[in-house]
Amino acid sequence: PIIWSERVPVTVAEPHERKDLSLTLVGLSRQFQLGDDMAAVHHALMTEWRARTGKLWPDETSGFIMVMRVDDARFGVFFGETVSEVEGRVEDLERVDVNWDRYLAFPFSVESARIGNFVNAIYADWFPRHAHELEPASGDHLQIYRANPEMELVEPDLPVPPTLVAEGEIWVPVRGVGWI
Repeated sequence: PIIWSERVPVTVAEPHERKDLSLTLVGLSRQFQLGDDMAAVHHALMTEWRARTGKLWPDETSGFIMVMRVDDARFGVFFGETVSEVEGRVEDLERVDVNWDRYLAFPFSVESARIGNFVNAIYADWFPRHAHELEPASGDHLQIYRANPEMELVEPDLPVPPTLVAEGEIWVPVRGVGWI
């Protein structure tokens, strides 16, 4: 299982700073805690997403996974896409508004089983070592995935294979050190 509390070395590339993000996302969410099997959480969301929208995965240009910190041990994971991509099906989906003044975009290309390790490396290694003037504004982040034709080959009732390479970016809202 994919367990986010395990630490595996992952290299984090230099991020790109971006400003003024404003998105309205619609989708589905679940809560999890450190030590939970993320593959099972992800599979449950993919299965429900397909049942509600008829699609295995959000559109390649608009699919998002957002992880939101609830407290020190619990998190929420949101799986969806922008409102404009799901026009007629918005009413039965959850809605999340994302408004960040400043954020860092960390590019990645890793096996799907290592996404959690990559996120851990950003918060536990990259920020303390490289971000002397910045800190995360919250425990939230967005995961944006590029289109992957291999994803369409995954059987609907099976989880994403842990060796399937995922590419995209992790977006982390930031603020200046000491800002409130």
